[in-house]
Amino acid sequence: MDGPTQSVVICPFRLYFGPMGNDMATASAFTASPKFNSYAQYGEDVALRDLFGHEYRGTCIEVGAFDGRSGSNSLAFEEAGWKTVLVEPNPVLADKIRRERPTAKLFQCAVGAVHGQVTLAIPAGAETLASVSANAEQVKRMERSGTSVRHMIVPQLRIDDLLEDAGVEQIDFITIDVEGYEMDALRGFDIARWKPRIIILEDNSSGTSHEIVTWMEQHGYVRFRWSGCNDWYCHADDPLNTRSGRVATEFIKGLKAYKRITLSGLKRAFAA
Repeated sequence: MDGPTQSVVICPFRLYFGPMGNDMATASAFTASPKFNSYAQYGEDVALRDLFGHEYRGTCIEVGAFDGRSGSNSLAFEEAGWKTVLVEPNPVLADKIRRERPTAKLFQCAVGAVHGQVTLAIPAGAETLASVSANAEQVKRMERSGTSVRHMIVPQLRIDDLLEDAGVEQIDFITIDVEGYEMDALRGFDIARWKPRIIILEDNSSGTSHEIVTWMEQHGYVRFRWSGCNDWYCHADDPLNTRSGRVATEFIKGLKAYKRITLSGLKRAFAA
């Protein structure tokens, strides 16, 4: 993204399919005020603001903050007075966040199940795909998208520990976008302790992997919505968890998985 854009009406069908709760308007009425800048890739910040209310001020966490602006789910809320905690392991991007978002609490590190050091791979020209994941599919994505891939050693912390250090007492929403390393990030995050209302997780498998969905269900959270490549989770007892929302989400995710599996099969067949 080149910079902030004024949000007037952002209501793509895929993002707002199904109700958000009793206090929400219908999908066609998701409207941002002229003073609200939307930075999120798929309008997540607009949907979240309508969920929590225009006057509400809370705490949000963005793991995988990139440069703090491009595709940011948290910047609009910081501008509105929310407390924000950001995590970004790339030192160049972390420096940019420090300059442009000095009020945010920034952790320059990767996140995972344990403390330590990990190798961050950064594809030149496709830095948004940078990852510490050794997943073969993620490695191929980086190699295909970047002219070259450089590696650096970065520190890794558990989400639990950086939240403690930031003095976080409650989480209204947390987004985790770490390019294939989401499951490892979740292993260092005590969901039962922090009880975030909304958890948004990137899913680059197009619905073909059920590992995270199963993990979340085991911890009391269900997938109730999706936006682009992101899955939205809330606690099973939350009013956001409606049958219509779940059915619509699972139907769309099923279509995406079918498309990906079919295309993969065709590619293998023609390559044989």
